[in-house]
Amino acid sequence: MRDSWIVRVLVSVIVGAAAYAIDAWLSKGGASVLTAVIVAATLAYLGHDPINASGSGSGLVQFQVRQIDGPFVAGGMWTADCVPYPFAPGDVMWKGFSKTGGYEADGPDAAFWIGWFSRAHLVLPAGRYRVGITGAAVMSEEFDLDGSGAHLQDLELPEADAGPSKPLPHYVLFAPLSTVQGQVDWLLAAPYLQTFGLTAGAYVEHAKLATRVTLIGSGPDAPGAAVEQALAAAGCRVERIEGESEDIAAELAQRIQTGQP
Repeated sequence: MRDSWIVRVLVSVIVGAAAYAIDAWLSKGGASVLTAVIVAATLAYLGHDPINASGSGSGLVQFQVRQIDGPFVAGGMWTADCVPYPFAPGDVMWKGFSKTGGYEADGPDAAFWIGWFSRAHLVLPAGRYRVGITGAAVMSEEFDLDGSGAHLQDLELPEADAGPSKPLPHYVLFAPLSTVQGQVDWLLAAPYLQTFGLTAGAYVEHAKLATRVTLIGSGPDAPGAAVEQALAAAGCRVERIEGESEDIAAELAQRIQTGQP
């Protein structure tokens, strides 16, 4: 098993037409792989009216640590209970790194997972890593840590587009989920959405709140040219991933592989 991992922040919120922003960061200045690495996230409510969101009793935000070039995924799991979370305009929820998940006690990798869960903090072993900024198309090249030194990684945010700012950085727009195409496209895109923690749905008005909108599909039920024009008029940067199911799956897999949503 190779020690090559990337941290992702996942959000589970069930609510009406509410807008949220997720931000995540690692500790500044690099970190020795012999010490715990500070990872945290904030979830900010961007709406104008108080609301009650619903989510897992284990919290709205969880962390996932995924192996870059292997099958191992740690975390990103919620309990099945559902509790209300009241939000007022401007409320910000802070969440420090925590580990979730489980393993088979008699599985071939049980020793690894016992060691993983024996420490609450994220401690980086020697291996290959990437650092990214959630909500922005920014991902570093892979770099190696030797288990005894430190690495400082500089990331540069692209310049903001001219015009009014939008509360969502990226929205993925599907055909209505009541249609066969919407359901198929959603299943195809699920790994892509989970990998990059993207906001997604079938609501054009929600998509207009995003700086960038990715349209999925080009069939009769997919968002059409009129929707594309309306999004552009609302100041969104619009792109479309289309073709047969195999073409869509291949394009999304390529984006996951390159770390560019």
